[in-house]
Amino acid sequence: MTGIQLLIEGKEAVNAVETLVAALSELPEVSGEWQKIGDDTQHDRAMDMGTLADIVSMTGCSAVAVAQIIYNWYVTHKREKSENAEKPLGKEGFSKRLEKVLLICGKRRLVMKDASLEDIERFLEKC
Repeated sequence: MTGIQLLIEGKEAVNAVETLVAALSELPEVSGEWQKIGDDTQHDRAMDMGTLADIVSMTGCSAVAVAQIIYNWYVTHKREKSENAEKPLGKEGFSKRLEKVLLICGKRRLVMKDASLEDIERFLEKC
């Protein structure tokens, strides 16, 4: 596995990507950085925000380990989304939401919405 990108869209994109990059940084072979897509006024208007994370893996890192972290992170944030769906307002005045999470490797894409752990592992192994 060399490098992948994650496109994360939604009102909680910044919080979500910070959590993911922190979790991945626990693997010594992996480094990551991210940038916000859009501007700060989108947050003020409670509009969807986006982030783009670049995850770079050095040789020797297991795609299985990275896939497990990404999968657990996504399931956790997905659960938060469904738990907050019935609450009209979250702590900052809007419900936590991730609208779209996409793994990108070259020209290949994997939408996380219905991806299993095995789907993520296969995707990463082909990067």
